[in-house]
Amino acid sequence: MDSSETYTITIPTTKDFSIKQWMLEQTNLRMTNRCKQIHIAEDMEVNYSQLTRFLNGKTVKDSFYEKWFKWYIQN
Repeated sequence: MDSSETYTITIPTTKDFSIKQWMLEQTNLRMTNRCKQIHIAEDMEVNYSQLTRFLNGKTVKDSFYEKWFKWYIQN
């Protein structure tokens, strides 16, 4: 992805909206028997442990969120 490209993502929201919860749901929707957590971590170019921390509700660095959105746009 070229750094000069701009993308728009529309996220449906509710009163109790949480961007992190939405990200968790989107990640879990993409996990299948064929595409497991390790594959998603590789596609995102993050450590398996970083993705595990995120999926378990632990804190992750801001760079993780940047990589997550890049991965989400490409998939």
